[in-house]
Amino acid sequence: MASIATLTASSRVSVSLYPHVSGLTTLQSQQFQASVKGTTNSDVIRPADGTVCGNSTLGTISTSGPYTSPSAKGSDRASVTSEADLGKSGTATVAVQNFAGVFTQHYDNARTGQNLDEILLTPQNVTFTKIGKQFSQQFSYPVDGQINPQPLYVRNVNIPAQGVFNVVNVATEHDSVCASGAYGHVGSPLWHVSFLNPDAGITTVPGCLAGNIIQPEVGILSTLVIDPGGNTLYCVPYSDEKGRLVYRLHALDITWGAEK
Repeated sequence: MASIATLTASSRVSVSLYPHVSGLTTLQSQQFQASVKGTTNSDVIRPADGTVCGNSTLGTISTSGPYTSPSAKGSDRASVTSEADLGKSGTATVAVQNFAGVFTQHYDNARTGQNLDEILLTPQNVTFTKIGKQFSQQFSYPVDGQINPQPLYVRNVNIPAQGVFNVVNVATEHDSVCASGAYGHVGSPLWHVSFLNPDAGITTVPGCLAGNIIQPEVGILSTLVIDPGGNTLYCVPYSDEKGRLVYRLHALDITWGAEK
């Protein structure tokens, strides 16, 4: 694929395109924002690889900024060029993937840790001098406890009343599981489930009762497992139920966290 989008903005100082790095699955959209400093002219034009609004091969971009990826995977660079000064531009990386997700610890049942469909991270850009500039923190979400299990990822999850998202599922030592947008498109978790009920005497296990392997509490220590065909997420919280230490296996609907 050639360059995906050229957003042309005004004047003569600096031009930037946000987000700097985007990961999309095929046919998903990303809203780009051009930032122009040093001028009052904010007019933009938006050709994609010399084609106004792009096409189905390169991806399309509307006059208001949303870019829709093509049906095939690939890695590309979106650029922003000043209308008043064609010598001033900024760029952003877009990776279009057909990677279905990470459904178990270390990617597969062989625990290889390999994502064979990775196109955004390469030996050329994951270097000491480049990694911090290109892949700095894009967003963050608060959680209610330590995260020791590996987070899992599922693409194109239809969250009721919210839309379709690429989702990261995270489990904490405070016996909770949450689903968050993978690219920071929403400002809060899509859903959150807690397995605690202090009023009924169900709490996390104090670290001292679990061999002091983790402090101050132990909840969900093992990585979740997802069955994508059945839209089911499995987890094993550890809890103190009125002095009785219990492991329970839960099966949750990945679209909204309900018990199955």
